[in-house]
Amino acid sequence: MSGNYIYATSLLNNLEIIDVSNTNAPSDVGHAPSILMVSAVTSANGYIYAASELGNHTLYTFSPSGSSLTLLGQTTASTASTGYNILVSGTKAYVSGGSVGLEIVDVSNPYSQVLSSSFTDSGVFRPYNSVAVTGNSMSACGYPEGTIDGFNTIFDVSNPSRPTFAANPNAGGSFVLAKNGLAYVLNGNSNSIFNVSTPSSPTLVKLFANTAIPGIRMSLAGNMLYVVGDTGGASQPYLAAIDVSTPSSPVIRGTKTFTEFSSGQAYAIAVNGTKALVGITASENEVITLDISNIATPVEKGAVTNLPYYPKAIQFSQDGNYGYVLMPGNPSTLYVLNVSQLTNPTIITNITIDSVGGTHLQLQGNTLYVVT
Repeated sequence: MSGNYIYATSLLNNLEIIDVSNTNAPSDVGHAPSILMVSAVTSANGYIYAASELGNHTLYTFSPSGSSLTLLGQTTASTASTGYNILVSGTKAYVSGGSVGLEIVDVSNPYSQVLSSSFTDSGVFRPYNSVAVTGNSMSACGYPEGTIDGFNTIFDVSNPSRPTFAANPNAGGSFVLAKNGLAYVLNGNSNSIFNVSTPSSPTLVKLFANTAIPGIRMSLAGNMLYVVGDTGGASQPYLAAIDVSTPSSPVIRGTKTFTEFSSGQAYAIAVNGTKALVGITASENEVITLDISNIATPVEKGAVTNLPYYPKAIQFSQDGNYGYVLMPGNPSTLYVLNVSQLTNPTIITNITIDSVGGTHLQLQGNTLYVVT
């Protein structure tokens, strides 16, 4: 605010000028020139400072005069862009820019702002939807910077309290598992295997079709990679078992289409020995038990049906007698199943998770972790 005017970002992406001289009837009297997609604004030193998400400049400086703003200067186009909050103190402007980090801009000359320094968190605080650790390497899929949204970040976690960005594989991917120096990345109807034993130098070992259209989730048990999704076309729930004992030459050992469903998806899977639990979302939500002693022909043995929401994640107990099923409703719910008899799985209890949208389960020893 400056004088009788408020300067505000709008849904139209402009920097709007609002006359509040009559507080009972504020009026929009115009907008600032030369700036779009305004994400933050503040006033200090007699000037109006604004940031944009457009990607050309970090900071703009305007001179207010009545119901108009005059652009005085802006940071150079080579300066990292986007800003979500601004604080100006003296001759320094502090601009927070999400993945871009924190930028400190010298605004002593309003006609020529200069980036003094910047700080980033090495990408740690970004919206990741899947991470996996092997050795000193943590692979992550999500929405960090890069040419492709997906498998774009590998961290060096040799010091777990201070993970550092190590490499950008710049590959598509929505889900990742890791074991023995390898990262298994799911990207729709294909998978990629990367050697990530050296975090700073990931190498692609193999890119291959997983036969699911698309694949949604994976589970890794021994040398077998299980991918669930649907068949495409008729869109029936689907499972593929892929032998990755030779990472450079994966082989599909078995598949199963859940033909009792006219449409739907297999959304989650867990494996323990010769048992598998598959979460299905179709005409109804259920967990199906499978005997996979002959992986070439998995056999359905039983099911827990009429679940209130689709199973987003599943884990087995270490002894294989219990299954933990996460459903991401409002609120999320954790179901505990007795699966000691595959032909007669039963619900033991359900636990309300005090959160909306649970996404992942991880059993570590006797502790079950729920990601929301």
